[in-house]
Amino acid sequence: MADAVIMAFLQPLWPQAKPALLVVQHLHLGSPSIDEHKQIVQAICNRDPELAEMLMRRHITYTKNNIEKKLLKS
Repeated sequence: MADAVIMAFLQPLWPQAKPALLVVQHLHLGSPSIDEHKQIVQAICNRDPELAEMLMRRHITYTKNNIEKKLLKS
């Protein structure tokens, strides 16, 4: 049941997320990001919008900083 809810929630977001996913894969940012996504989805499933927002904002900041660092090294 939870998987169906998650897929219904995420499917409309896929067109916007796909380019970002390709960047993450190219820059090898995947492992911590996967755990962060799991935590975000869990907060959504638990109907905890405050936690989901906090985790998403932290994830975006972390990912942005990592991408900037990787690009500066290139």
